[in-house]
Amino acid sequence: MGLMIGVELVKDKKSKKPAVGERQKLMCKALEKGLLLLPAGKSVIRICPPLILPESEAERGLDIIDDSLNELK
Repeated sequence: MGLMIGVELVKDKKSKKPAVGERQKLMCKALEKGLLLLPAGKSVIRICPPLILPESEAERGLDIIDDSLNELK
């Protein structure tokens, strides 16, 4: 058992058009940095850490996601 959360990526907040290509690029960049993300739906990343995840590792994972998203800009 563990935690699971999905984050939907969209190209535009108003139209909510799915960011399909960007999701794939984000997943690849995160994997290169050591974080495995799972796809779901058209443009959702699924994050599934264990319940015993130390805070330091959670912060590291969020930093990797943040860095990877900034590289997409």
